Amino acid sequence: MATSRYRLLGALAAALLGSALTLASTATAQANPSLDAAEALARDTFYEGVPPEAARELDAAGIERLIEMLGDPAEAPYHAQILEVLGMSGRRDVYAAVAAAAAEEPTGEVDRAGLRKRVAVLVALGHLARDDDRALADLEAAVQVAAVRTPRWRHGPLRGRRLSGLMRRSAVSALANSGRPEARATLQRLETDAHDPDFERHVRSALRHFERESRRPTASRVRDDPYGRGVGQ
Repeated sequence: MATSRYRLLGALAAALLGSALTLASTATAQANPSLDAAEALARDTFYEGVPPEAARELDAAGIERLIEMLGDPAEAPYHAQILEVLGMSGRRDVYAAVAAAAAEEPTGEVDRAGLRKRVAVLVALGHLARDDDRALADLEAAVQVAAVRTPRWRHGPLRGRRLSGLMRRSAVSALANSGRPEARATLQRLETDAHDPDFERHVRSALRHFERESRRPTASRVRDDPYGRGVGQ
């Protein structure tokens, strides 16, 4: 009888210890400052734009968490900001996630969060293109006339040629934001070949922005950059 009691007490102690370890592990995961920082950058409201230095300080665990959130439909209201943070991080290993988001073209009516996400893909590529030739090539392709087509999605009155024009201008802005010499050459060709006065004006504005940015210290370029923010920021 005593032996059975000891066995029962031993089993109970083991169960309690296991529960304590599980709770401790959960508490540690929940208190992970890296994950907390990533989720704050994804969800918080920044009236002057996402702080780029905070995005660049994210470690691999924080980046992985953001990519998980980007794939979660429940986090859709934050997808645009997540993309901007990923782009601002400047890490080459986030390119695949941004490119995958670019390939996920929706159909039909999209809400404001969906519109912001489509523009934020380009914004993110503009940040990544500063050091990543793949992102630069994506933007150079996106600004060409041959790449412009009628989107399968719409947002209220934004549809058809009006929407495709917005997306092309957004790609031009992102290309200018890359600060790459190749971007200057592409923008200059677009200015020469433009047949749309509104588009030509936008390209000229992007070129002026490019020249201003090229004269500024690298560390200060993102902070005051209106071209580095998505729709609705």
